[in-house]
Amino acid sequence: MPTLFKRKVTPITSFFKRIQHLILFKCLLAIVALVSVQIPGYAQGPSFSLAPLFADHMVIQRQMPLTISGSAPMHQRVNVVFKGNAYVTEADKTGEWSIQVPAQTAGGPYDIRATSDGNEIVVSDVYFGDVWLASGQSNMEWKLEWKVDNWQAEIDDSNYPLVRYFGVKNKYAPMPQQRVTGEWKLASPKDAGEFSAVAWFFAKRLHLDTKVPVGIIDATWGGTPAEAWTPLEDLLGIKEYKEKANAYLEEPQKWLPIFENSRLEHIIQAEKLNSTVGHSEMSYASLTFDDSAWTKTSLPMGDVLNNIVWARKTFTLKSIPSEASLNIGWLPPQAQIYLNNQMLKQKKGSDKNEPITIAASMFKTGENVLAIRALSTWDNRVNIGTKGKLFLQTNTQKLMLNKGWRINNTLEGELPMPKRYWQQTGTLYNAMIHPLIHFPIKGVIWYQGESNVRKANVYKTLFSTMIESWRERWQQPDMPFIFAQLASMHPQQKKPMESQWAELREAQTQTLSLPNTAMAVLIDAGDAYDIHPRNKQIVGERLYAAAQATVYGKNIVYQGPMVDAVKVNKGKLLISYQHLGSGLIVDGNSLLGFEVAGSDGVYHTADAAINGDYVVVGSKKVRKPKHVRYAWANNSPANLYNREGFPAVPFRRGR
Repeated sequence: MPTLFKRKVTPITSFFKRIQHLILFKCLLAIVALVSVQIPGYAQGPSFSLAPLFADHMVIQRQMPLTISGSAPMHQRVNVVFKGNAYVTEADKTGEWSIQVPAQTAGGPYDIRATSDGNEIVVSDVYFGDVWLASGQSNMEWKLEWKVDNWQAEIDDSNYPLVRYFGVKNKYAPMPQQRVTGEWKLASPKDAGEFSAVAWFFAKRLHLDTKVPVGIIDATWGGTPAEAWTPLEDLLGIKEYKEKANAYLEEPQKWLPIFENSRLEHIIQAEKLNSTVGHSEMSYASLTFDDSAWTKTSLPMGDVLNNIVWARKTFTLKSIPSEASLNIGWLPPQAQIYLNNQMLKQKKGSDKNEPITIAASMFKTGENVLAIRALSTWDNRVNIGTKGKLFLQTNTQKLMLNKGWRINNTLEGELPMPKRYWQQTGTLYNAMIHPLIHFPIKGVIWYQGESNVRKANVYKTLFSTMIESWRERWQQPDMPFIFAQLASMHPQQKKPMESQWAELREAQTQTLSLPNTAMAVLIDAGDAYDIHPRNKQIVGERLYAAAQATVYGKNIVYQGPMVDAVKVNKGKLLISYQHLGSGLIVDGNSLLGFEVAGSDGVYHTADAAINGDYVVVGSKKVRKPKHVRYAWANNSPANLYNREGFPAVPFRRGR
C-alpha cells in the first residue's frame, strides 16, 4: 500500500514521550521481577486469596459438586465455612488450595467465609442456579450498548438482579493459566449495556422461564479462530495445527517475553488510536492550517493507504443552514470527524457508518473545512467515503463532497501493527478457558467461525476437537454445546458459485454428529454490508430454543427443516426433511435458494416447490440431476421455513 510523502513533518513529541515512558516502565518491571525472587519470604508462595470467580454476587451451578479454590503461602492452613458446614485444607507446594462442596439446589443468598493465618475473606450474595459459558468471537462479544437493535429499550428493561454476568478480561498465554480477571455484575440499567447481547437475550429468557438465578461467564474475543480456543495437546492430532502447537508446547517459557513485547506494542498502538494531538496541538482540522503540500485526491481514493490518514476539504456556504447532516459512506473502524476544528463524531469499531447530524452553530458563512482522521488497527488499510454517497444535506441543498480533498498519511508516523498472538493456537484456551475448568457449568453457547472461513475444509475436525477437549477438561462428558451457524454476509449473487462461507456452515452442521450439540441457523439474520448483524435478539432466542429442547427437556420445535434424503423422481429431485414442525412454508412468492447439477458438476439455479412434506427441485438446464444444494452462498435468497418460523438448514447432497 502506498505512503504519501510530501514534506517533512514535525513529530508529535508528546506521543513519543509516552513511548519512552512505556519502555522505562518495562525496564522497571524487569528489575522488580529480578529483585522479587531475592526478597525473603517471597518464595513461600502467593498471598491468601480466593479464585477470581469466587466473588460477591457470583452464581454457582446448581445440582453439581463444587470446588472452592484459591491461593495461600505453601502448607498454610485454610478454613472455609459455607451454609453452616466447615471445611479444612492447606495450600500445596505451589500455593494452591481447594475444598469440595456437595451439589446444591437453586437458591440463595449465601456467604462463603474463608480464613487463613488471621486473614478473612467473605464472599456475599452467592446464589445457586444455572451457569452458562458464552464464548467465541465478535458476534458473541458484541455488547448491548454497541447499538444492537432495540438496545436502549432492552437496557431499560434489564433490572433482573438474579441474572449475573462475569466478563473474563481478554488475555493470551503460551501455557495454561490458573486465574482469570473479571467481576460479577448484576443485570441492571447501570451495567447491562456491557453484557454480551446474545448472552443477555439467552439469559433473560432462561431466567424468566425457569425462575432460577442465571450466571453468564463471557469469555470472548473478536477476530479469533477456533484453534486459539483449543488446548494445544489436542491440536497435535490435526496436521494443519501440529507444528504451531508444538512450538508452544516445547518451549513455552521462551514465548513469555515475546508476548510481553507484543502487549506493550498494543499499548503504543492504543495511544495512537486515541490520540487527539493532531487536532489539539497540530491544528490539522483548523480552517487556517496550510494543507497545500498534501496530495490532491477524490474520495474514495484510488489506492488503499496505510497508517493514520488525514483528509481535509474546504467548501463554501452562502448562508448557515438551519439543519444539516453529513453522509460519508464507508469509514474504517476508527475515525474522528471534525468541522471547523470542532469534533463532529468519534467513530468506534462498533458504530455503523450512518449520517451525522450537525448543529447550525458549527457552520460558518463562507468557507468551511471538513477534516477526517482515519485508521484501522485491524489491518492497517484505510479508505474514506463511498462514491456518490459523500455529501452534505442541508435544508436547502445537497452538496456533493467526493472531489477536492487533500490527504496525508505521514503526519503521525507508522501505525504499529503488533503480531496477533491471541489468534494463535491454544493461546486463548490457556488464558481464558483453562482457568474456568474447575468451575461447573450447565453448558456452552458459542458464536464463531468467521475467522476460520478460509480453512473451512478442516473446521469440522477442529471444532469437534475443541468441543470434546472442553468436555474432557471440565470432566463433563455430556456438557451441552449450542452454537450459532454463520449468518449471511456480502451482497447476494445472482448465479451459482462456490462459497467458503457455505463450506464453513456445512462444517458446523456436520459437528451436530457429536452428542448434546445443537445449532441455531442464521442465514436469514445477516447483514450484507456488516459482518456484525445488529439483530442479536434472534440469535439469543434461537440458541435458547435449542437449549429448551435439548437441555431443559421441553417438547418444542427448536430448529428448521434439515434434509433427510434426496431421491430422483421423473427427472427431478425429491427432498425429504427432518424437523418439519407443523409443516414447510415459503417466506415469499416462490421458493428460492436451490441449485442442481448433473454429472458434470456444474450447478444451475433450480425451480423448487413444496409438495406436502417434500420439496421438488429441477432445472430445464439439467436433464439428469445428480447433485443439489440449498443456500449455498455467502448470502443466499433462500426462504424455506417450517411454520414455527425456523429457517431450513443449508446443505449440499449428491446421489
